Amino acid sequence: MSRMIELLALWPGRQETLLQLEARGYHLPAVYKAIVDSKCSECDPDELQRFWNETSLEYIRSGGSTNSEKRLFRDRGHYRSEFLDELYERGPRKNGLPLYAPLWPFFEMLQAGDIVDEVAKRIDAQKTAELTIFESTMAGELNGAGKLEQLLAASAAERGFVWSKRRWRKLFAGELELSCAIDKGKRVSCAFDISLSMQVRSLRESHDIFEIPIRHFDWGLFYYKLHHGKPSYASLGVRASVELALIFGEQIEGGI
Repeated sequence: MSRMIELLALWPGRQETLLQLEARGYHLPAVYKAIVDSKCSECDPDELQRFWNETSLEYIRSGGSTNSEKRLFRDRGHYRSEFLDELYERGPRKNGLPLYAPLWPFFEMLQAGDIVDEVAKRIDAQKTAELTIFESTMAGELNGAGKLEQLLAASAAERGFVWSKRRWRKLFAGELELSCAIDKGKRVSCAFDISLSMQVRSLRESHDIFEIPIRHFDWGLFYYKLHHGKPSYASLGVRASVELALIFGEQIEGGI
C-alpha cells in the first residue's frame, strides 16, 4: 500500500468534514440535504446519511480508484463498506443512478428539469446568506474583474497556501501536500462553474497524485462551484473550496 493511501485512510469522513465547514460558516450541504429530504419520501434519513458517508469514505480513502456503484476495487487493502455491499446485493440497480434506490426519483426529477428552478432558488438564497457572513473580508475580491485565478490567489494566500510551480500549496505534517489551481483546460472566467483543481500527494512518493472532485466529499458542496456569472458567488465558491482543502489537510495531520 502506498504512503498516500495510508495517509488518506486517516480521513475521519464526510460528516466530520461538514461539521467543521459549518462551524466556519459554510452551510450549503445542510440546505442540499434538506432539499433531498423534502423530495425523497421513500428515503430513510439514517440510511441515506450512511449511504453518503460510506460512498465518500470508499472513494477518498482509495485515492479515487474505487467504483462504489459497481463494487470495483483496485486494491483489496482499501476501505470497503459492508453497508454498500448489502445495498448492491439487495438491488435493484440502474446504470448512472446511485446504489441507494430510494434516491432515484430525486435524481430523475433533477435530470428531467422538474425541480431545477426550485433547487437553484434555495441554493442561491443560502449563498446570499453566507455572503453576509464574509462580507467584510471579501470586499476587495468582489470589486475586481471576477477572474477565478485572482479569487483563488486571495483566498489561498489568506489561508496560508504558498504559490509554487503554478499551484497554491500547503504542507501538513511535513509530508502531505494539498494544492489548488484553476484548471487551464477550461475557460478561466466567471461564466458558469469554478474549474478548480484540488490535489493531494505524499512528498515521500511525489509521483502519486490524487485529484479530488469536490462532489466526492458531499454532493451539496458541488453547488458551490455553480455561480451563473456572479462574481460574489464565484468568490464564495473558491473560498469554500480552499477551506475544504484546509480542513482535509488538518484532519489527516491530526490523525498521524
